[in-house]
Amino acid sequence: MKSFFILMLSTLLLSLPTFAHEHSEELCSSLNPAVCAHLGFLTPLNSTSEGEFMVHVTDPTPVQNLEVELWMEMEGGHGHGSAPVEWKAVGSNRFHVTNVWFVMLGVWQVRVSFDRPSENGMQRHHLSFPVMIKE
Repeated sequence: MKSFFILMLSTLLLSLPTFAHEHSEELCSSLNPAVCAHLGFLTPLNSTSEGEFMVHVTDPTPVQNLEVELWMEMEGGHGHGSAPVEWKAVGSNRFHVTNVWFVMLGVWQVRVSFDRPSENGMQRHHLSFPVMIKE
């Protein structure tokens, strides 16, 4: 069973997008499954050069207070971030993210958070996209 799990995890990690012009899978919020987003990679992602990608929230309701963070889970329960990314809105719920530096090899998370109006006021959504940095 352990070997099967390792094989499945390896297959998943090898399939994570890291090349230019690829997209991540679409992830949906646990608070509202209609609120979804994906990443579109504009440059290859690696540990030696600046990367760029797009965040596209596919829900038509305008989002506010976008935050994008790069994060890597480390052994022993520790984590490691990167320099703060920069972003600018380039259309309705589309954001161009720059200053993307993955400073070490391995599986990173692109954490995207934003507010969106709901029936009960503003609601904060959190999505975490896995990204494999291989070089």
